[in-house]
Amino acid sequence: MRLILVGLLWACLPGLVLAEKLTPPVAAMPVLSVDYESGQSQLSGQRGAVVLPAARDAIRTDCTQARSGRCSLATHLLPQPDYRSQGAWRAESNAMESLPVRYGPGDHFLYRFSLKLADDWDLRLPAPGAPRPVDIVWQFKRFDGPPDMFVAVKAGALVLRIGASTQLTLLPAPLPPGRWIDLAFDVRWAADARGEVAVSARVQGQPARSLRHVGPNLRDARPQAGYLKWGLYLPDAQPGFAPRTLWHDAIEVYRLDAN
Repeated sequence: MRLILVGLLWACLPGLVLAEKLTPPVAAMPVLSVDYESGQSQLSGQRGAVVLPAARDAIRTDCTQARSGRCSLATHLLPQPDYRSQGAWRAESNAMESLPVRYGPGDHFLYRFSLKLADDWDLRLPAPGAPRPVDIVWQFKRFDGPPDMFVAVKAGALVLRIGASTQLTLLPAPLPPGRWIDLAFDVRWAADARGEVAVSARVQGQPARSLRHVGPNLRDARPQAGYLKWGLYLPDAQPGFAPRTLWHDAIEVYRLDAN
């Protein structure tokens, strides 16, 4: 497993560099494109779904916030019983039934999306020695097990977890609440040294930062496919946690040449 740096080093931030955001090939058509301009929270016509708690405002289309166009998807969790789903504090959309988006060994995809944390998101750093819970905002999820990779807010930073233990800081603490963050992941899926992830992360109005990880990004080589989930999942949350609200928008997935 190794990290390859591209371009000029960003001072004091090992593994993060100035870079252009990752873009699809010219004339490429996405296998999934979600912008919520229809006002629907479901992925209409694309066989998507939501994991919706009983709370009516846990997942909703919000046409007062958008990265592009006029609408985005708002996800909201409170420390109340009706914001729990499947035994956890969770409200997520998924592309589980979208066959072209499923991934497995040897596949090559480009994933692009934007997210924004609410102004009141609790980004305080935990005290020394205190637990550092993760707030998961995007998952590359295997059907029969834990995620192969996920994106999360942790200790005020935005991180990418690969497998059980590899963690890369995409944007350092403190994250800017109330500003859009544009993310792109060029992923060659493999359970061995052929795996590769190139990432671009950019806060609206700032230069992009990029890093590259080479090594396994699938937990194992079993043929079970993976799918995408986005929203909010708080696996470490304790009763009384601070409310969480964020928005997702401009979701695009491209299947690239595997060579």
